Amino acid sequence: MILSNRSVFFWTSLMLYWVSGSTLRAEVTRPPQYTVLDLGPSLVRTVTNTPGLNDAEDAAVWRTFNGNDVHGMLLHGTHATELTGVPDFSVVYPADVNNHGTVVGLLQDPQDLRFTQAFLWSRGKLQILPTLKGKYASATALNEQGRVVGEAQVAGGAFHAVLWQAAMPRDLGTLAGGDYSAAHDINNQDSVVGEANIAPSGKPHAFLWERGKLRQLPDRTGSTLCSAQAINDKMDIVGSCDLPDGGTHGVLWREGKVTDLGTLGDEADSDSTALDVNIKTQIVGTSEVSEGKLRAFVWDHGTMLDLNTLIPAHSGWILLAALRINATGDILGRGYYRDGIHLFLLIPTSPSR
Repeated sequence: MILSNRSVFFWTSLMLYWVSGSTLRAEVTRPPQYTVLDLGPSLVRTVTNTPGLNDAEDAAVWRTFNGNDVHGMLLHGTHATELTGVPDFSVVYPADVNNHGTVVGLLQDPQDLRFTQAFLWSRGKLQILPTLKGKYASATALNEQGRVVGEAQVAGGAFHAVLWQAAMPRDLGTLAGGDYSAAHDINNQDSVVGEANIAPSGKPHAFLWERGKLRQLPDRTGSTLCSAQAINDKMDIVGSCDLPDGGTHGVLWREGKVTDLGTLGDEADSDSTALDVNIKTQIVGTSEVSEGKLRAFVWDHGTMLDLNTLIPAHSGWILLAALRINATGDILGRGYYRDGIHLFLLIPTSPSR
């Protein structure tokens, strides 16, 4: 077949389009690369008890002094500001920091760690937030407007999800039939996520609270327990659900549907947990790669990536859990470094495209 000049131009253009499209698709799915900053030794509480990170790379963390004294710290570059508690609640665990440098978290009684108070720290002053007529409370997150969420004890002794606005607590209630709820995150539209049971002392399920109403998010198929940990301003929600044969997988709730994020491991029952999500729907957390062996992950453009493969070789780090990710893609987490558990900050050197 003999092609005219016009036909040759058409087919050449079409081939260039497909080649160009393939190149663009490869760039879109290219994973980010990171440098690692050491933020010092870290005392682990639980996987879901995380320090805070804002868009300016400020980290609200806790440090151990003299073996057992726990102090809150706000880190900004090489500068550290100490957050001190009050006499009866001197143990300080920051949980979140917004872009104004306001920090929230919980204070503990050093003699009995079950006893906690929620706090808000701003411009050098610490304020204890009121409970819901019970004795104890804890704060877990805040938004840019300064609204704070967590859990607080009610008069009967149960704990309910709570929203503090101008330091005034609002009981967010429970799901029908339940007696427990706890809020884990709030976005800038005042939408709140967390967990709540549907029967007294029963297993928790993930919830979304918005416009004054608390509703259950759908469970992963076959799951009997779910918890929502974080929400972004696009209403992407992440957390975890249990598996029918045991274990837990990280999940993403979006537009009424739940997506299993999978794991880094080859075993069907390997665990994973999603802990945070940014405005780009980059999700971070921790996953088993083999029995008992955890690695930090970022879920980006539909793929779960081991963060250990995205940092310089021979760095000395084993990244175990990615706890927070901010709008620019910086990641705060925990890893093994220099014979101990340290906090790390990953800074992208080549952003995902």
